[in-house]
Amino acid sequence: MPTMRAPLTAAVTASILLASSLTVAQRTPLPAPTAADTSPPTPATVPDTPQTFLGPGMYVFQTRTRSATCGDDEATGFVDSFIAPIHGVSGNRRMAMHLLNSQYWPDWTIVVNERDEIFGDSSLHGFRGSDPPTNHFMVTRRDAARFTGIGVRTYRGANGQPCQVFFDALLRRVDI
Repeated sequence: MPTMRAPLTAAVTASILLASSLTVAQRTPLPAPTAADTSPPTPATVPDTPQTFLGPGMYVFQTRTRSATCGDDEATGFVDSFIAPIHGVSGNRRMAMHLLNSQYWPDWTIVVNERDEIFGDSSLHGFRGSDPPTNHFMVTRRDAARFTGIGVRTYRGANGQPCQVFFDALLRRVDI
């Protein structure tokens, strides 16, 4: 059983941190929607120089809904929490994130730009067609293990109209 200890310890740690992060998020009131409820920027360029603060490892990724343009998504303040390992090479500015407990948005591309802002992009898993729903976020370092920012999910509504859900984003390392 010695080979199972590290994965089990990581899973228990992730579960504890996930529960505590969710509890704090639920108690934190949402500010009223503002002009900040816009789509996060996309990285203009990705330099060849290495970055030193986002490494591969085990993370928790959380989103908290701020507003929805079509009114057909979660109620404002709804929190989603995901176990999110990031795979890649330390120092690389392009990596992959896989949400273990998401059937809709499991695979993400992670990019760290020249200002060390972290961008994540995903398309709806299994979507067939030319205009897939997308998920996009941008976070910056808050402290040694937490990155916070905003995101937007874009999709077509029931009548084909463009819809967006704006959310707060948290990416937190749990295997340090």
